[in-house]
Amino acid sequence: MAQQQFSSQTLKMSRLLSLIVFSTLQTTNLVVGFAVHPLHEAGTRNSAKALGVSPPSLLSTRLQMAGFGGGGDDKKKKKTKLKPKQQWDRYCNMKKEKRVRVAVRVLGDGEETPGDWLEVGRVRSKDSAFTRMAVVRQKAIIADHARRLFPLQVKPKDNIEWAFWQEEPEEIWVVVENSALDGAPSGLEKQIGFEGRPDPASGFYCLYNEGRLVDTDYTDKI
Repeated sequence: MAQQQFSSQTLKMSRLLSLIVFSTLQTTNLVVGFAVHPLHEAGTRNSAKALGVSPPSLLSTRLQMAGFGGGGDDKKKKKTKLKPKQQWDRYCNMKKEKRVRVAVRVLGDGEETPGDWLEVGRVRSKDSAFTRMAVVRQKAIIADHARRLFPLQVKPKDNIEWAFWQEEPEEIWVVVENSALDGAPSGLEKQIGFEGRPDPASGFYCLYNEGRLVDTDYTDKI
């Protein structure tokens, strides 16, 4: 009888040791980037239940071992939302670069004719080399300011498009597409800037001198 009990306890301890090793391998797989199959996890818990012991928490173990970067994510990170004031400062710091006018227009539904171009401000870019990228990367800021300047013409839910003013070989508004950001350099937002037309109603892009709005070619802080 004593020998049977000893054999039973030995078998139980052997199974428990196997369970611990198996659980450790599972968590190790997670850390190096492999997924643990749900059936393995269920089998581990069922085996532990049959042995009458409580298995270590796989979830807590994973969280401890994986750290902040555990699991990973294949989805592309969202682009940083640009701040109007910060991009205005960057625009003004590029004093030697060419100022390029930008505008938006509301697209009609179906066969409706698009609206007129509404000039919203100007962009600059490092070495004047990223005009198209400057418009596309800052289009949210440009659109927001367009709604301030032209609240009746540009409504929040309107479908709009963006363009910059080309002077050569012919003067024309050139529409930009999102594909203009293909191949964009790292840290592009630091190499571009936007200044909107002054809007006294909101105070955006306004400079004052002795209580009066500075009436320059916009309010370029040069």
